[in-house]
Amino acid sequence: MTIPAGALQATFTVSVLNNDRPSNPRTIILTGTGNGLIVGSQTFLVRDNDPARWTNPANAFDVDNAGGVNPLDVLTLIDEINRSGARVLDPVLDALLLFVDPNRDGALDPLDVLFVIDQINRR
Repeated sequence: MTIPAGALQATFTVSVLNNDRPSNPRTIILTGTGNGLIVGSQTFLVRDNDPARWTNPANAFDVDNAGGVNPLDVLTLIDEINRSGARVLDPVLDALLLFVDPNRDGALDPLDVLFVIDQINRR
């Protein structure tokens, strides 16, 4: 974007893609520069408005909703991946699944397993 000479401001439009899949919040940094001007920047946190259908609201890592995080949570994810494969979760086909998306990316894959294992190792 270019601010015309003599102008103090300009506007621009930002568009985002809504893919109907939940995602983690993203930090965006907007920076403005110009010859002879002070560099400025602003940080924004962009949050997704799609519900985290398959993420436990009480504890994202508690896959089996047993009140804590343990190896059974890992086994639950591995069993579901073995049963139906790694995939983007579908609101209709996967409607009955609970809490199989601890990283809240709208997919069930080995990364979800790793997130829970990492959480267990942190304790």
